[in-house]
Amino acid sequence: MFRDLDGTIGVMDHWDLWSSVNLPAGAAYAFGDMFCHQIFSRSLVLNDSQVAVCVRDLFTMIGMVVGLAAMNFVSEEMKSERRFLLIAVLLLIPVLIDWTVQFATGSDSALLRAVTGTLLGIAFAMFIEVLVQRMFRAAFDKK
Repeated sequence: MFRDLDGTIGVMDHWDLWSSVNLPAGAAYAFGDMFCHQIFSRSLVLNDSQVAVCVRDLFTMIGMVVGLAAMNFVSEEMKSERRFLLIAVLLLIPVLIDWTVQFATGSDSALLRAVTGTLLGIAFAMFIEVLVQRMFRAAFDKK
């Protein structure tokens, strides 16, 4: 159904397509159109339709869900320690290396994008968890 959606990040390139489908599908593809390059060679194709976002973005979202779910099993003490944030920063290193190598050499690996996207999502989840905890702590400690 949808293929070759290559576009520009921050620009709604294919509004004519999204406005002609049901609301959930249109919203998902409009989100991808606005926030992802949607380069066909870097995207998955399911049921003959290109997924709304590229492989890295898709796995970043999956990593965030997995990471936020995993935060339920991490102790509050661990979340408040600096090493928790250090682990999150270390999870970003493979992504930075991947981006640098792909930019410098033009190499492309969907599997590598999926793995580094997942790590990026988990790191985002860790940062979100720490940020939310600090906001709640600051709000409730004032009372």
